Amino acid sequence: EEPDIKNATLGAINGLLISIDPFASYMNAEQYKQYLAAKALKRAGVGLVLSRKYGFELNIVDAIPGSPADKAALATGDIIESINGIQTRDMPLAFADLLLEGDLGTTVDLTVLRLRKPDPTTIKLTRAEVLPPPIASRMVDEQTGLVQVFDLEAGQAAKVALAVKNLEKQGDRKSVV
Repeated sequence: EEPDIKNATLGAINGLLISIDPFASYMNAEQYKQYLAAKALKRAGVGLVLSRKYGFELNIVDAIPGSPADKAALATGDIIESINGIQTRDMPLAFADLLLEGDLGTTVDLTVLRLRKPDPTTIKLTRAEVLPPPIASRMVDEQTGLVQVFDLEAGQAAKVALAVKNLEKQGDRKSVV
């Protein structure tokens, strides 16, 4: 049989991207336009940071503190098997993000495989406005300052620079950002 070159090429591109960066996903021009239009709506979410694990599993990297996902005790290493009944295996991360977003107060059902419980668990999350925590900074020891950044939105670089400057006033000689 002749292989489907379009699907083979798409699979190769996705495999390459995931092997380089587990947070990457490929979209064609039309999918990208739809993604940008959906993201412009600023819909409610559940507060999950996702990546690819082993190239095909949708892995939870973290739950934003105070978010619906955090309140449901979703944690690093948990794997999302399906979102509202749609299997996530080989699903682009961008599409998963769009499925998790929706109108404020609506729900989304996740089937999750947890490290501490081998059987799949269905979890219903109610979408809410999820705001990332502010930049946090502190001195770890007499010479080392730590700046924690939870969000890479525009304007964060100036806030990080201010946090580093404040730590330098406290004796910071080695910064960890």
